[in-house]
Amino acid sequence: MMRKYILFAIVLLSCVSGIDNIDSFNGRTSKLSKYSIVHCYYHGEVEGYEDSVRKRNLPQTSYVELVLVVDQLRYIHNKENETAVREEMVQLANLLDGYYKQLNIRVVLVGLEIFKESNPFNVEGSAKKVLGDFVKWRKTSLLPKIRHDIAQLIVGLPEPYETNILGMAFVGTVCHVANAGGINVFSGDTKLPYFSTVVAHEMGHNLGMNHDTDGCSCNGEDSCIMASVSGGAPLFSGCSGTYFENLIIRGGGTCLKNQPSSTDVVDVAECGNGRLDKGEQCDCGKPEECNNKCCDAATCKFTSGSVCSQGECCDNCQIKVSGAPCRESVNTCDLTEYCNGTTEFCPNDFYVMDGLPCEDNQAAAYCYEGQCQTYDFQCRNLFKPDVLDPGYVNSGSPCDKGKTCLDFKCENASALLPNLDCDAQKCNNNGICNDQGNCHCDNGWAPPNCDRSGSGGSINSGRAQIDHSLRNGLLIFFLLVVPVLIIVILALLYIFKRDSLKPCLKRRRTKSSNPTTGNADRKANGNVQRSATTQPPSQATFDGPGYPPATEVPISEYGDMDYWNAEENASSVQPPAPRQGPGVPRPIPPKQPTH
Repeated sequence: MMRKYILFAIVLLSCVSGIDNIDSFNGRTSKLSKYSIVHCYYHGEVEGYEDSVRKRNLPQTSYVELVLVVDQLRYIHNKENETAVREEMVQLANLLDGYYKQLNIRVVLVGLEIFKESNPFNVEGSAKKVLGDFVKWRKTSLLPKIRHDIAQLIVGLPEPYETNILGMAFVGTVCHVANAGGINVFSGDTKLPYFSTVVAHEMGHNLGMNHDTDGCSCNGEDSCIMASVSGGAPLFSGCSGTYFENLIIRGGGTCLKNQPSSTDVVDVAECGNGRLDKGEQCDCGKPEECNNKCCDAATCKFTSGSVCSQGECCDNCQIKVSGAPCRESVNTCDLTEYCNGTTEFCPNDFYVMDGLPCEDNQAAAYCYEGQCQTYDFQCRNLFKPDVLDPGYVNSGSPCDKGKTCLDFKCENASALLPNLDCDAQKCNNNGICNDQGNCHCDNGWAPPNCDRSGSGGSINSGRAQIDHSLRNGLLIFFLLVVPVLIIVILALLYIFKRDSLKPCLKRRRTKSSNPTTGNADRKANGNVQRSATTQPPSQATFDGPGYPPATEVPISEYGDMDYWNAEENASSVQPPAPRQGPGVPRPIPPKQPTH
């Protein structure tokens, strides 16, 4: 196994020597002696392990949009070099992405905040107090600026918190506005690969993972990332995968379905890293790993004829039409999002405005952060006793008639309402306010104010019905407009060109009523049929010169008769010579006078 662990240093970063394993996660403390051996971590090549873990998880890739917040102490430790801090955090995010790739989860660094002048809150004292202050600052100052799923605070204290606590985080709170965060102590003598397992552990709690129990293992190792006592292991156990899967099944993690735009990624662009970096159309990993027919792994460009390669609004390398649902509502306080017809990614997750009343299974409560905060809902999400409780009773829980819990106090329900200019009157009673202060219209009404007929939805989450306007417009154009244009063009041609067309039309009429003599002659002499039998003799008598002997008269020849011009051609066409039948005496020619 040691040889494989050495390979990990080549794949991800570097070996770690002399790690001081003082660690505690979420209240459980333990102190390990300093390792004297070299610890080099291997990732991604343990035969069969990664596939076995992935089988326990949902097939759709999840994307964690992460923001790292570096306090002033860590900034000073890096000699106030912003570039050095940035490179260190990018390496940290790459390590985290490598760990979570085992669970079909991609970690994308979308924001980096560095406290250069001073910390906006005290980072010393109790870990629980620092965590509470951090998530409050995140809600009021960070979220309005950078939309993300999880934020982790990097604290540069020289020593862990009381009772050797290196990290602390809320459990199962990913995508929550109030508590999707954690804190991590990055002391000066701690190496980055080891510290990355601390951050991975705290992020795991945000993603619904509890500590590993005795029955959990990772490829035969005794310690995994979610162990209650850290050993610096880079692997997740199958139990961690099951915890995350249960979070998704319960309706959590709705914000993890959208892949962030390449313009939001804080990273060094590299084709083949599996993340969409700036300047890339797609990135499906290295050529030997890529199985996406829409993406050329060698160039990170779309294949011929493709306009997208992934995303909820991409189907068979083409962008879905506007109005196709891409993220369904998961509860009464959530809203459905729709494709907009221009991008392969689903819009951000939006929900009903906080403070609006809701009802789930006949239990009344208030919407808060996209959830109907009934007690039944909270009971279904109880956590194990060995991790930090996320706050006793969630904000939005009813505590009396017309009142709700807010920051552990029973307040008027109106206190939940954000400072947004949106109410039922703005939506004309044909929609509901979302968390951005805009109307989400019912089907049949158009945003932004739901005061006219339309397809529903909002300006944030897209229209609720598939847009057939292009198809209908093409049908109208080809079935109605094109025929009318043809008729108009022909009429105009006749009006403006009729003088030049008259001679042509006149010649055509003359030709059809008076064919030329040459034509008649051609018809009279052409296509000659020779009779195979003799014709009966003519009984008519003729005045005029005598006729040659019958023996000199050839068998009669008839041409094609032109009945239209029979009278006109009577003078030019000679009748056939009379013939004698057999046994009929020839007429005696008149006697010639003698002189």
